[in-house]
Amino acid sequence: MLHLYSEITYIRLYRLEMATGNPTKAEEYLRSALNESEILGHKDVTRERLIKYIQEQGASESKLYNGGTDITGDSNKTDTAKPVREHP
Repeated sequence: MLHLYSEITYIRLYRLEMATGNPTKAEEYLRSALNESEILGHKDVTRERLIKYIQEQGASESKLYNGGTDITGDSNKTDTAKPVREHP
């Protein structure tokens, strides 16, 4: 279980470092996340697949926390999803 939490943490740190313009540090976190994936037994995880997952997760979380609005900059997408929970 610890390795799962570590992998998730490294993925989040990767996203934060990329967002703040620090690709060198982000790459370190990505390598650590890949290492944790291997420890967990995920044999088919590649750098590219993990980055794609990170991007998809970021878009999903962005929509969740912004009431169904895509703020990831992909203007080609149209989404009519409703927020998970309405706020009063």
